[in-house]
Amino acid sequence: MSRFFGLVRWALVLTAWWVASCAGLQTQPLSPTERARRDGPASSDPEVVGRWLLSELISPDADFKRADRARKRLGDLGGAGMIASLARGLDAEAHGRPEPSARAYLEAWKSARTSSDPLAPVVAWYATNRILRIQNSSRWLWNDAKSFVVDSMNAPGSLGWRARGELVEWWARESYREARKDMLEQVADLHGCSKHVRLAGPFGRGIPADRHRSFEAEKPGRWPLFFSPSEQRPQVVPRVLETKRVGCEITPAQAVHDGVFYAETFFELQADEEVLISVQAARAVFVDDALVLERDPRKWGIWPSFGVRLKLTAGRHRLVARIEQAFTSIRLQRRDGTPLHAKTSDDPSAPYSVVAPVKLADPNVLNRYIRDGDVVRPKDDVEAFLAAYLAHVEGQDDVGSVLMEPLVSQIEVAAPIALAQQALLVSNDPAFPEGTGRDLARELHQKVVEKDPSVWRSRHWLSVDGARKRGLAVVAGELRDLAESFPEVEGIGRQLLSVYQELGWTAEVNALAAQRVKRFPDDLGVLSDWVAVLESMGKVQEADQTVATILKLDPDSPIELDRALRRQDYDKAISELERLGKLRPDRNDIATRLRSVLLRAGKKRETIEDLEKALRETPRDGSTRLALADARLAIGQHAALRMAVADAIEAGADTSELEGAIELLEGRTELEPYRMDGRKVIEEFESTGGKLDAAAVRVLDYGVTWVVRDGSSRLLEHEIVRVQSQDAIAALTEQRVPRGLVLRLRVIKKDGQILEPELGIDKPTLTMPHVEIGDYIETEWITSLRGDGHGAYLGPHWYFREQDIGYWRSEFVVISPTAQPLTIETNGPVPEPTVETRGPIEIRRWRVDKSPAAVIEPGAVPIRELLPNIRIGWGISLERRLRNLADSFEDQSIPDPRLRGIAQRIVKGIPKNQTHERARRVYRWILANIEQGEERDGRRIVTGRSGDLGFCFLYLARLLQIPTDIAVVKNGLEQPPRGPISEAESYQNFVLRIQTDKGDSWLTVRDRFTPFAYLPSALRGQPGYLLREGTPAIKTSAAGAFDGVIYEGQGQLRPTGAAAISLSRRFVGKYAIGVRYSIEQVSEAELPDVVESQLLSKDLPGASLVSVQVLDRDELDKPLTLQMQTEVPDFARRSQTGLTISPPFTVAVGALATLPSRQTTLLLGESSRIEIRVRIKLPPGAKVTTPLAPVQLRDEDRIVVVRDRVEGEELVFDRWIDLPAARIHPDQYGAFLRFARAADEATQRDIRIEIK
Repeated sequence: MSRFFGLVRWALVLTAWWVASCAGLQTQPLSPTERARRDGPASSDPEVVGRWLLSELISPDADFKRADRARKRLGDLGGAGMIASLARGLDAEAHGRPEPSARAYLEAWKSARTSSDPLAPVVAWYATNRILRIQNSSRWLWNDAKSFVVDSMNAPGSLGWRARGELVEWWARESYREARKDMLEQVADLHGCSKHVRLAGPFGRGIPADRHRSFEAEKPGRWPLFFSPSEQRPQVVPRVLETKRVGCEITPAQAVHDGVFYAETFFELQADEEVLISVQAARAVFVDDALVLERDPRKWGIWPSFGVRLKLTAGRHRLVARIEQAFTSIRLQRRDGTPLHAKTSDDPSAPYSVVAPVKLADPNVLNRYIRDGDVVRPKDDVEAFLAAYLAHVEGQDDVGSVLMEPLVSQIEVAAPIALAQQALLVSNDPAFPEGTGRDLARELHQKVVEKDPSVWRSRHWLSVDGARKRGLAVVAGELRDLAESFPEVEGIGRQLLSVYQELGWTAEVNALAAQRVKRFPDDLGVLSDWVAVLESMGKVQEADQTVATILKLDPDSPIELDRALRRQDYDKAISELERLGKLRPDRNDIATRLRSVLLRAGKKRETIEDLEKALRETPRDGSTRLALADARLAIGQHAALRMAVADAIEAGADTSELEGAIELLEGRTELEPYRMDGRKVIEEFESTGGKLDAAAVRVLDYGVTWVVRDGSSRLLEHEIVRVQSQDAIAALTEQRVPRGLVLRLRVIKKDGQILEPELGIDKPTLTMPHVEIGDYIETEWITSLRGDGHGAYLGPHWYFREQDIGYWRSEFVVISPTAQPLTIETNGPVPEPTVETRGPIEIRRWRVDKSPAAVIEPGAVPIRELLPNIRIGWGISLERRLRNLADSFEDQSIPDPRLRGIAQRIVKGIPKNQTHERARRVYRWILANIEQGEERDGRRIVTGRSGDLGFCFLYLARLLQIPTDIAVVKNGLEQPPRGPISEAESYQNFVLRIQTDKGDSWLTVRDRFTPFAYLPSALRGQPGYLLREGTPAIKTSAAGAFDGVIYEGQGQLRPTGAAAISLSRRFVGKYAIGVRYSIEQVSEAELPDVVESQLLSKDLPGASLVSVQVLDRDELDKPLTLQMQTEVPDFARRSQTGLTISPPFTVAVGALATLPSRQTTLLLGESSRIEIRVRIKLPPGAKVTTPLAPVQLRDEDRIVVVRDRVEGEELVFDRWIDLPAARIHPDQYGAFLRFARAADEATQRDIRIEIK
């Protein structure tokens, strides 16, 4: 982990090193940290001393002794300046003193309000945010701060608009506790929220790529009530939505599909004015039809661009925002964050300004530190620390992590508080895969504790990390020690109490609760825990007194309601809910709970109106939907369940409960006429002789699929298998439970007895009991399948025959809408269906009887091509598939500057214009460092060292600006398509195209021994499509390395028939990949034995390996060569007249054609090429008597060339066999058979040598 973290760290500081190297030998001015450490000890200015203390808390080379001196001096000086107060607050918070910390942050915020320091908005935002997050600090601080908060909301001064927004939230929290009337409306007014907003949507296809696309609602002019739906999602029609508003937040009144939405509001200005606009969750903001803000999710560090400041003319203005989800809020403010108080409207009929808005200076304080996809690191460590934390607040932990890097890059000298903040950031950093960020955080927290055990958060984090693995009792001890060390931190005690409760340590729970209520007498959570303890001890009167205290502190507290429900005192619960409802009329959940309690108390019956109201409040609650559908079904609405499913899909709710009910009720009802009586089928089978020659017979293989117009379907499957062998008993006794609604799963004995299956414990299967030869196993079930949501349908792949089991009756029935044309693709001898039209539906039946178990010829194509089968569907096409693939593969990667640094390190030393070599270097690095996995985010693949290798290459190549695309390519060995469905499915292979200075390179990123720019033979020279806008057609390169073996060598033949041969065996393409992998599996000592037994013995039978040398083992782009010295005692057979040589390195082409004829296509699945160039010096006086006429054979693209000859005293074996991957159809097989036999005759004939 340390080595890995070092790699990431190196990338992060790469830019800093480059900047430092450019500085040359010039004298550098002192940094703010250096000045603080120089000036602080002698200064009487609290601000200077405060900076000194901060430098000893967060800057590198921090010193505890200097920190103590700075802390003491700052205490002696007093003062409430911005930096001094910030230092006190940070110091106290880190070391477990929340009350003084919160008060110090309050002073920092007060000082920032009147400060002219450019850092004031950053300090104010940080300080206010920390006040709200320090447990309980804002409660007892509120009385002191209230008047100042109200004043600051009205006149923020230098606080900045983000800090003012935090103040409004603080005021709202406390006002809520005080039960202030119309509080949400007041909050909306304080934020300047528009109260008149329209929403429209959903647009797009509900995919990530939609987030940065433009849709019709962005166009100038008035929105129509309905927009054109996407061609890929025709049933989802974007529309102007009915909305509801709660405070600032605008949401649809009903549930909607996922997708992109738009918010629209109009506002009027009385004069030319500056306006600060911020829209919650906006990806783009348009004012008067001009784009004024865009937050493209593919840009690193874009999210802090929350607001935009504009100069607008007097008059009416239109604001439109593109948002990712169907809720938002729109704030119209002045530059300091105070409300604009402009009149707003959602009436689109009136005209609006045509004067283009003028963009003013960026109001987003964090954008000071982000520019062009990288950080602009401040020179001041304090500023970097604060900005990094605020990046975390904005959900940009990756930005915060990079900002912190100068403070923590050298862990050994980094300050503990800086390391603790970096731990917070890396644990949430999106660049790290799940688990890796936590591992890095653990390492950082451990360093913090080593350096300063008084930083309580790190000790607490390490205590609770992996608590269950270490045991709760151990964790309880650690938390108890922490609570004693940091008694002012309420959260530690709360967690300790939770652990005690889980362990069941009642005495410890009671004692700890009593201690906590004394220490934190005004904490609502502490008081609630104490109430539970008092009630468990039977001290009801004391519990009542504590409850009274809670209600005094928080009139909204549900403590009395919870107590009443625990006692099942429904009258009291109803009274309490009525009280809360009057107090908070804006809370819809109170009315829902009241209705629930009335039902439980038996005082109210649940009506359809009640259920409809409950569903409006919780539109994604599947149980409520089922209850409502049941109620409607009970009053005769027979389509209630189906309508409920449709509504649930529209709302994005879970439909499993509804679908289960439909399967149970409608499935059996609708499909009942199409079901078969299993016993009658068995009787019919036995009456006809009842036998097929196979280990088992599928007496019935029956399927009925009922498809409706939206592409949803219900499939009934019914199987009856007769057991005819012991092998079948072993294979069929354990049965997996079918998915869906099981109607029958049983054994039918020969005598008619029925046995139900046995359910085992912790088994995914059911045991069919007492199965014997002659018994039947019957299975029947119904599966409901949802449509794809885009108007297409793809049915099951139905086979009418099987390899190992005979079929007595196989039947497939399709019921589909008459108005919807059905695509039908058949393969093999499938009979024509019978077709029957019944009003709006058509019924098609295919039936095949008495199919014996299929016998598969050797070397055949995949079995799915050989068995008769059928595919059905509609709306499936190659164009549609390509569009879907292009959308799913659209580049959503974020160019993280840290990963760019790693990419630049990989190609260090290679000029930018040598893109081919740079791409090759990246490819090699990936194969050497990344393990194949499922992750597809390039950042996480690199940092986690695991993921999809192709996506990793794509990400790094794009960081280096090497043009790279994903293409989907057809496999040249695929069965020709039989229609649009199989045509779409034939494009399944993904490759990368790289445009380099040496032309296009094509590759797959798979095995670590694969050469760069290598494609499997079946993908070479094949058609495909680039997965980008327009999906342009392409064709992969047919050039490149072949797959084969080259033999070269020379030897000396002795008169005895023995030979000494120096042989080079060069492996190319896939053969090199395989041999490199095999060599890696054996040690150097084992290698000679493996080469001799596995390779040499096949090439030169009986040969002994004298030595072997592996050449270019690690040069993966070169062939791998085995250089061997061998002794072959019987290279030639002796006879009275001389020697006879059986040619070495035999390639048996005839082994591919073992049958005299074929009924099915022969598949040569891999290409292979063998080249032999070996010279054998003959003994003195030897003469070759066998005629060596050249032979050249050809069959299609297959070639065999034999040019053996004698040159002087040498016998030359010169041969070339090239067998490309191919499909050989039965009508081509005769020619191939003749070619194979001729090839064997030409390459295997003996050569006779006469010796005088």
